Amino acid sequence: ADLLEIITEYSARTDEDDSGLSQQRLFGRGHSLAPRTLTAAERLFVVDTVFGIILIMLSRRCTVNHLHPLVVFITFNLDKQWESTSSTIETAVAETRSRNSTHRSTLKAVSILFFLLQKSQVHNLIESLADIFDNANGVASWILCCLVNSFNDEVRGLGIKCLASYLRHVKTATTASKIVDSSKQAMMTAADSNAGSNPTAMSKVKYGIGVMSQSATTM
Repeated sequence: ADLLEIITEYSARTDEDDSGLSQQRLFGRGHSLAPRTLTAAERLFVVDTVFGIILIMLSRRCTVNHLHPLVVFITFNLDKQWESTSSTIETAVAETRSRNSTHRSTLKAVSILFFLLQKSQVHNLIESLADIFDNANGVASWILCCLVNSFNDEVRGLGIKCLASYLRHVKTATTASKIVDSSKQAMMTAADSNAGSNPTAMSKVKYGIGVMSQSATTM
């Protein structure tokens, strides 16, 4: 949780805040010991380094206490992006630049989740996800409504891949089919709310459902 707070702090600033700062030297402070604001390149370096630490930790042991902050980070940021983007098109365009850093960090967090789901054996990953969301149905519904239903194509694409990878971890086809059936309604409901402001949402959601059905059938 502390590591993700660092990422949140460094992602909150915009590139416009770097006016007057030298972009030439990474962490170069010269002869001065006075504290100064990090440049965009330096903040990006810090964020990537912290994400690397998180990935190594979760790859070795993925307990509820370790995984929960990452899930909260993804959910909170995507929820903020959803509210901001769905408010008005004009507001969304005006705020695009200020959201760039946070969006990049969120995309990296989702990429970490996808990487973990792709690995054949990550200790306690599936069990921890089920504990966080109460059961497997909750996990699938979260992936569908939070990731696949995103306005952003990159997040949506990763969400579909996360969903397919998660269903491959489900041990029996019967269980996978139950997850698919129980999650379709939640996904279509989310798509209906998104379709008005995002015309491509419904087709993307239907594709996600197709991935779910195909994954369950082949298990």
